[in-house]
Amino acid sequence: MGKLEDIPYEEGLIVAKELHSIIEQYDFKGKDMLLIDLLTSIGVFYGKCSMPQISGEYFSKVLKLAEKHSLRACKVRAESNLAICKAQNGNYHEAIELWKILIENEQDPTLRMNMNNNISVGYGIIGDYHKAINYAFAALEIAKKSIPDADNAKLSPLMNLSTAYEKMGDYDRSLKYVEEALILSRKLGNQRRECECLNNLSMIYNQMEEHELALAKAEEGLVLRKKYFAKPDHAVSYNNIGYILEGMGNLKEALQNYKIAMRLRNQNINVAFSTNTLLNIVSVYIQQNKLSFALRYLDKAKIHVEALKSRDIYMRYYSYLSAIQALRGNYEEAFLTEKELNKLLNSEFTEHIEQSVNKSEAEFYQRRIEEQAELYKKQNLELIKRNKIIRSNSKELKKSYQNLQNSVEALNWILSVISHDVRAPLANFEKIIDIMLEEEMDESESRSILESMKKSSKNMYKLVDEILDGIRLQRRKLDDRINISRQDIIPLLQQIYMIYQPIAGQKHLHLSFNFVSDQVYALVDGDLLKIIVRNFLNNAVKFTPEGGNIMLELSSLQHGVVISIRDDGIGISPSELKAMHKRKKPEYSARRSGGGIGLGWILCRESVKKMKGNMEVISELGKGTTINIFLPV
Repeated sequence: MGKLEDIPYEEGLIVAKELHSIIEQYDFKGKDMLLIDLLTSIGVFYGKCSMPQISGEYFSKVLKLAEKHSLRACKVRAESNLAICKAQNGNYHEAIELWKILIENEQDPTLRMNMNNNISVGYGIIGDYHKAINYAFAALEIAKKSIPDADNAKLSPLMNLSTAYEKMGDYDRSLKYVEEALILSRKLGNQRRECECLNNLSMIYNQMEEHELALAKAEEGLVLRKKYFAKPDHAVSYNNIGYILEGMGNLKEALQNYKIAMRLRNQNINVAFSTNTLLNIVSVYIQQNKLSFALRYLDKAKIHVEALKSRDIYMRYYSYLSAIQALRGNYEEAFLTEKELNKLLNSEFTEHIEQSVNKSEAEFYQRRIEEQAELYKKQNLELIKRNKIIRSNSKELKKSYQNLQNSVEALNWILSVISHDVRAPLANFEKIIDIMLEEEMDESESRSILESMKKSSKNMYKLVDEILDGIRLQRRKLDDRINISRQDIIPLLQQIYMIYQPIAGQKHLHLSFNFVSDQVYALVDGDLLKIIVRNFLNNAVKFTPEGGNIMLELSSLQHGVVISIRDDGIGISPSELKAMHKRKKPEYSARRSGGGIGLGWILCRESVKKMKGNMEVISELGKGTTINIFLPV
């Protein structure tokens, strides 16, 4: 018998009812496994059609039969499927714990793989993407190593990996896994998986701002869903289409699609999906400034938000609530809501475990490479030796090319600065020396000229010194060939924050990182932005006395975002601050001990301009400095 869940929805309903009728009429005495298989198939079908209550009734019957006849494997499958029903009803935390208990002593590879997949999905829905990736890789390892039908078994973990990486903003990896899954699903004729792949592709392309391509994939998925699956399942595609249209600025059509998705899903509620759809509707109403409607739908979502206990959902809810309060002029309430949101965000990044995820992925691929290497060794030892030589040479060539490229860029920049700011003073030295040799001068006049030359040479020394300090910044191509794209800048700033926390701690400084929502997008060159922010954070640490405070903050504006680096250090005098804003080229500044020509400031300012942004410096001597970096979205 073919798999019931793979039959188109309308036909599947007929078959499921016929099977139910057979079960009611037929005596299965002595054929318990056949009865269990039939009940399980019907339960899986209704589960795939987003009908967890009906699905759970069939799995409960399977569980009773398995316990009655001491069928351990059937009992575990039934318990795992009942946990899926709990998850579909919104009880994801409870379902995850059940799967973890079941998997502890389970030896059957298929059961272990399925439960790893289920845990991965659960963690993905509640927003813990690092754990979702860990369990997905565990499932993929089992699928490749221990499951006879490996192609079919790989589909779930590949999709789980794609979804988690998409949520984390790693679109290259997300595309890699979903494209592999799409090829397999079409090869196997698995329409449900094909729909899920098209769904993921639409979301990834949308995040990459390939909106037309994203819309085409979402609509292709809707056509398949309408052909093969129940109406509640169509809601996924309608929600995706709405999300893409919202990103394109077509708010009216986006709202229509969200409401269609909501109506379809209400026929059989999936709590996580319904909550996200409600919040999507709230987002549109806020943008349309229809605050009463937005608040009404936000109230509908509140009970589900508290039930799900998902950090991502919490963050969306509080962000929208704060925005509505602020737009209504209730600034004190908005401030308190933002405080709650910041607590959640700080908690999110305190549990930062990116390295463990990278380790999981690295270990997975390391095992694959070791197995492949062993196979090559058995087949042809000479081939391995040649491959090692090729890999080694390629690595060295790549390294040499990169070093050469960096050297050329650094040399071009140094030559540019020297030609403007070193050559001119040296030419003046030559002229002055010629005058002194050709004309007679009294001692006081000669001394005055020599003192002036001494001061100029000292300035040039400081210039050269600061040129060397600025090479790191210049290496990131301070010409017009920068790579600007629209991206979420919170992960970029979080990386810098994690680097500077221990540095600040060594000086007994308190460094904090605050931002307004779970995703903040801007048009930036990511690598260049990191260098700019590091430059200013480095200055803040350098010029803030022990026990001081440094704050890295990210805020959204109407047409852009602002990154602020604040400190309560020694500050800048009004005269020097005024000079900095007017400064067009490097020049000597004795503002702080050790002097300096403000080259870092000039390079950062010019770099921000190349990203179509601007900067401001607010400072008071003895009270601290604030650097604001304004960037477009």
